[in-house]
Amino acid sequence: MALLVRKERRMDKKKNKKKEGAENQRRGKNFEYRIVYKAQGKGLSAERVERSGAGKRKGDIVIENRRHENKYRSSDAGLKTLYKWFNKATKQGCKGLIIKVKEKKEGEEDKERPCLVVLEINDYLDLLGGQSEKTNEFGS
Repeated sequence: MALLVRKERRMDKKKNKKKEGAENQRRGKNFEYRIVYKAQGKGLSAERVERSGAGKRKGDIVIENRRHENKYRSSDAGLKTLYKWFNKATKQGCKGLIIKVKEKKEGEEDKERPCLVVLEINDYLDLLGGQSEKTNEFGS
């Protein structure tokens, strides 16, 4: 009897993990579409790459022939400091944040790490040539 209960618990855990994985996948897909629609609203060519994780084409979305990998997280774990720096910079009137990590981790190639730029999505889309949000024929 105890063996049967343990087996049922394991099966429940597997079902929950599958459900959780499907939910995360749905959230990520929705996030990708929101970015695509925002880019299209600014007059940029944008599309979501179908089966981007499983197919030959890598990158979740393409905006103006540039591939982008999207990551959606439900918490800021691991990004808390980055958000803190960005918020501080924008409060001081800056449009973005440029960061670089000097040292490499043990076991990494001897390549220098690249500088990264953190921008709000609308500012990035404007840099790609996007126009202000399009309005319909009624001006809304």
